[in-house]
Amino acid sequence: MFLPYATDQKRTRLPVATLSLLVLNCAIFIAIFVVHSATKLPIQGIMARVAIVPSNLNQYSLFTYMFTQANLAHLIVNMFFLAVFGAGVEDAVGRWRLVAIYVVCGIAGGLLQYMVVTRFISAAQWSSPIAGASASCAGLVGVYAVRYYRARVSFALTSARPQVVAVVAVFLVYQIAAAIISLMMNDQQAAAAYWAHIGGFTVGMIIAAILRLPASAEMDYRQLDAYRALEIGRPGESLTRWSAVLASEPNNERALLECARCWVALGDNERASEIFTRLLVQQIAQNERSAAASTAIEMARTELSHASMAGQTMMQLAKALEQNGDFALACRYFAEAAVAEDCPIQDTALLSAATLCAKKLNNPEAAIGYLRRLQEDFPISQWRPQAEDLLKSLTSASKHGT
Repeated sequence: MFLPYATDQKRTRLPVATLSLLVLNCAIFIAIFVVHSATKLPIQGIMARVAIVPSNLNQYSLFTYMFTQANLAHLIVNMFFLAVFGAGVEDAVGRWRLVAIYVVCGIAGGLLQYMVVTRFISAAQWSSPIAGASASCAGLVGVYAVRYYRARVSFALTSARPQVVAVVAVFLVYQIAAAIISLMMNDQQAAAAYWAHIGGFTVGMIIAAILRLPASAEMDYRQLDAYRALEIGRPGESLTRWSAVLASEPNNERALLECARCWVALGDNERASEIFTRLLVQQIAQNERSAAASTAIEMARTELSHASMAGQTMMQLAKALEQNGDFALACRYFAEAAVAEDCPIQDTALLSAATLCAKKLNNPEAAIGYLRRLQEDFPISQWRPQAEDLLKSLTSASKHGT
């Protein structure tokens, strides 16, 4: 495999599938030496049964060879690449797809190895076994390069941090050149190894394209650029980038929130209120109560009022805020719902606002006002008995100065 390098990924542990593949490779490597010690079978004899032998290809070796390493150095290098690039790929596609990519790229590399050796290398050299996870790891590198094409890599003991695309391009040119030269020299081992990398890498890139990872990468980098633009005081540029995200994903909540923040930074509170309200309505519709409460609180902190909103939506938002412990803001939305003509439960909103004022906000005067409005405007409300009891309690406490 090519020289190892580390990406910019920062993590405290490997994801499940990546770790499982790594453990499986190490376990099989140890098992081969345990079998060798226990049975005295030569390593080459054991490898001939699980690796690809071009002169005697069996139906299982295209699968088993990718979990069998030639030696300890081979294991260490391949597992390094599996850990570094497999983790990033698993983050992008999920654990089961990672395993599938590992296997498919390994089989593709193995097939290309077999085809090159049997087609271009002399028959006398067909007996050497071909083993290793290199093709599978090269496939993961191909997927990673497509999905994280702007990532930078750090080489050990150097300050160089080139982009992953540049490093992969050098790797691919080297692999192709070395593979062609090795064919010209009739070298089975070199030819097989190089073409395995090329096969695995190429199939990995094809899989990435099928999974639409280039589009996902473009969207993520567009959002990253938008974040950075706002951080360095360029809200207009950030707004342009977030608007592009919304053009392709109209319901992207992160894009809506950041667009609203950009309009606040640009001083256009009216546009900011419109987008914040759009986000609130969407969050309530999707029953994201905690997120809706956070959005409403942010609006209040920036002294923004919401745009036109249905009374029922305001009721649900008020309940979310009450559950979140922001009683003052919850009371405000209950009060607004109570005067919204399209709200079917205005009496409930009045009672809720009164209850918050009386029991959470220490504002009995406001509570009394809401309760009297409920009595006057909704004489046959189901909540009238509760309202009367609370009103008596408040007026009694007021008379006694408590």
